[in-house]
Amino acid sequence: MLYQMQEGTFELKGKWHDRTIHMLIIEKLPVSNVNIVVTRDLMSNEELAARIEKLRVEMKEKFTLCKFLKDTAGKIDGRPSHFFEISWIDNGKPLHQIITFIHDRDMLLTLTATSPAGMDAVTRKYIVDAMTSFRFRDALTA
Repeated sequence: MLYQMQEGTFELKGKWHDRTIHMLIIEKLPVSNVNIVVTRDLMSNEELAARIEKLRVEMKEKFTLCKFLKDTAGKIDGRPSHFFEISWIDNGKPLHQIITFIHDRDMLLTLTATSPAGMDAVTRKYIVDAMTSFRFRDALTA
């Protein structure tokens, strides 16, 4: 498998699964310390709807005063996706997240934007625009 990342490529022998985590920090927005983290998980044979429901239940149980501000299905780059916008209290401090799940073949790509103090309209628009602009590499090279 030829593995490509921004800095370059290398050849991997055998069967590998990409489980890298990327973190992107947004600068010069009204809310500071906002980031987007990209993670990958294998979907096995689980349907996206079942995975989303499981995550919804886990978040409500795990996060103090968890509120779902948005919880909608959709498509990104033609793939099934789901969008959460949630807020909760972590160690007495408010947290705000926008999470986009994108199902592609046997992978679930998760884009998670976290703001330590809520999210104003300008910052939220930057986040949502960035997430919804995602395109898979095969779509770019076709």
